[in-house]
Amino acid sequence: MRVGLIVGSGVEVLAQVGRATAVLTPFGSVEVALAKVGGVEVAVLPRHGFTHSAPPHRVSYRANVVALR
Repeated sequence: MRVGLIVGSGVEVLAQVGRATAVLTPFGSVEVALAKVGGVEVAVLPRHGFTHSAPPHRVSYRANVVALR
């Protein structure tokens, strides 16, 4: 089983258990942390980025969804 999570502020601590990787999409680049939690593969994608660099009006929702596919 694989799980993908788009998370908000504060929940990205889940990503600290994994390794971050950049995913290139037609809508921009997105960083996703990949980890195993309880034997389940989890992709954690903080919607504002790991450094909270994207304000709400600049979040590339399309890139986020395509990156998790």
